Amino acid sequence: MKKIFKFAFPFIQVCVICILVLSSVYNVSCRVSTQGIQLLSGDYESPELLNVKSVSSSKIIIEFSEEVKVTGVTLCEASNQNMSSDFTGNSGETGAFESSFDFLMSEPDSIPLNQSLSSDGKQVFCNLENPLKIGQKYILYGIVEDKNGNSLTFASPVIGFNSHPATIVMTEIQDKTTTGGGVEFVEFYVLAPGNLAGLVFSSANDGEEFDYIFPAVEVNAKEVIVLHLRNSDEGCVSEFTEDLALSSAPGSSISARDIWIENSQARLGASQDVLTLFDGNSGTIKDCFMYARNNKTEWSKIELQSAANKAFESGIWKGGSTLENAFMLSGTSVQGIFERTNIDELELLAESGTLDYDCICSGKDDWERITPKHVSPGLVK
Repeated sequence: MKKIFKFAFPFIQVCVICILVLSSVYNVSCRVSTQGIQLLSGDYESPELLNVKSVSSSKIIIEFSEEVKVTGVTLCEASNQNMSSDFTGNSGETGAFESSFDFLMSEPDSIPLNQSLSSDGKQVFCNLENPLKIGQKYILYGIVEDKNGNSLTFASPVIGFNSHPATIVMTEIQDKTTTGGGVEFVEFYVLAPGNLAGLVFSSANDGEEFDYIFPAVEVNAKEVIVLHLRNSDEGCVSEFTEDLALSSAPGSSISARDIWIENSQARLGASQDVLTLFDGNSGTIKDCFMYARNNKTEWSKIELQSAANKAFESGIWKGGSTLENAFMLSGTSVQGIFERTNIDELELLAESGTLDYDCICSGKDDWERITPKHVSPGLVK
């Protein structure tokens, strides 16, 4: 019996010590079985990167799922090489990223910044010594770890903050190709001058992969922009400079700024769609138009219903988010061409300084349907 106790006592001591050590290092509960110690719970996952956003020309905020400690953060202008690389990783999986990160931390072309943490440790504030260029693409690299030592290595794109965005609204929409209007297009009117960088046009029917992000282009009040959603013909030249006579494809306008999307597929919903213009950095909806054929009773996709809900809840679309509140298409024609009817009213408000630029709302009564012979991309009536 003494021999059994002599060997059993050290074993029990080892088990007790293991339990004490594990409980002090990890947030776990455990039990001893005949097979030994079994770990029942614990935190072995890396913190999750929730969001990276520019909030001013000299400040970037990084949001995480839990409290973190920053190992290092650096920012540099994006190149084709680092924009196409996937550097995101977690503990034990950083591989090539870490060598790239170590290089960038000492890279003389990296952009000087200093960082601080929010009171709860879930946000990292990156303050830049020099402002970012409007619309310029950057890559933010970083390594953080949580309180249990689980690390996350990440690379995230950042777009230079647009400190003076232009105010534009949709004024004419064509959902199928016509002789006079060319391919599918959306026409915009500039109510207040500024830069287009970061504005996003989206079709809920087409999906996020077809979203168009406007580049950094300065525009003037009363300017017209025609966004052509396909570029299958010759002469499809985007006019990003002051020369507005570069585009010669069908549907081009000599008096408007033509922009052509690199796409050869049909666009916009044939029977229904929710079109939105929003700020890509903040997600704020700036304008909306939703339409459907009158033989439909509900939105056919969850994405359409979701986009309609967001537009109505934001106050941009009047009436409601159900299908009956969309602009309804009657008749048997498969062609849908829509024209905004309240642009003169909006322009007068803008000129008088009484327009609420943060909430330019509209509804189905502010639009009308026109025939193909009256289509006029680039010419706001």
